[in-house]
Amino acid sequence: SGWSKEGAEYNLTLFGSTFGVSSSDDPTLTADTTTGTRIASKINSDNSFSVETITTESGEGGGGGGDATGDPYITTFSGKTYKMDDFTGFVRMLQGTIDNKLFTINAETNLLTKEEITDLIIMRNKTKKTSVLEPHLCNDKFPAYFTKLYVQWGDDNMIIDLKQHNIISDTRNQDYELVVSNVQEYNWSNKTSKAIKMMIPFGEVTLVVKKFDNLDLRNGFTVLNHEKIENRSGALEHTIYTKDIKLKKLNTLTPLKRLIDRAPKRFSKETFNESKNFSRIVELPIF
Repeated sequence: SGWSKEGAEYNLTLFGSTFGVSSSDDPTLTADTTTGTRIASKINSDNSFSVETITTESGEGGGGGGDATGDPYITTFSGKTYKMDDFTGFVRMLQGTIDNKLFTINAETNLLTKEEITDLIIMRNKTKKTSVLEPHLCNDKFPAYFTKLYVQWGDDNMIIDLKQHNIISDTRNQDYELVVSNVQEYNWSNKTSKAIKMMIPFGEVTLVVKKFDNLDLRNGFTVLNHEKIENRSGALEHTIYTKDIKLKKLNTLTPLKRLIDRAPKRFSKETFNESKNFSRIVELPIF
C-alpha cells in the first residue's frame, strides 16, 4: 500500500486496488460498491495530499440496521449505500419473517411540489449545507421523499405519516417511545442534525422512524436487529432497481421476484458542505 506519482497524477494503492487522483484543490472520492468503502482523497496546492477512508455503515447504533433517509438514500443491511430514483408511488422496502410471522415494510414516495422545492432552495442558499454537481442536478430537479410507511407483522398492521410524524392507524393500538437526539445525517458524514425518533418494536426488531427539522433530510427510518428477520428481501436487503420494488398499492404483500443485487444504472456526484472549511464529494450509485 502507498502513493506513487505519474506526471500530474498520483496513484494510491490500498489492499491491492489502485485509485488515481489528479492534482486539484477539490477532494475526489472513489466508490467501491462491492465493499461499501469510499476513498476520499485530496491533492493540495503544495502537492501534499490527504486521504480519508469512509466505510458506509448505518447511522443508528445498536444491533445493526438498514437505513433510508432523505431524497431517498438507502443503506442496505450489508452496508452498501445507493440512491433510489425519484418518483411518486409505492415501493417494497423490506419483507421477511419475525418469529415465524410475515413482516413487511412498504413506503410511499412523492415528488416535491414546486413550492416545496422553492423552500428547499431558499434553505440551501441560507445554510450552504448541500450543493449538487452536474450531472446530478439535471436528474434531481424534482426530488422525492418518503411520505408514508405501511408495516404489517402477522395479522397486525399500521400506517405511519412520515411528514407529520404520527400514526394514522394501528391495529395494536399501542403508545411508542419518542426520543429527541442528534442523529448522524448520512453514513458517510460526521455531521449530525436534531431528530425526533419514534421507536416501534416488532418482537426483537425495532423500527426507528425519524423526523428532521432539516429540509434536506426531512425524514427517514432505520430497522435495528435485522439479523432477527429471516428470508429478507427488498430495498434494505439488496441494491435493486426501482422497477423491481414498485407496488400497485401501499399495503401490497405480494413477494418480490428480484432477490439478488443489481448493478447500478449510473453514478451521481454530490457535494456535502459540512462546515465552512470542509466539504465531501460523494459518488453514489443510482438504481
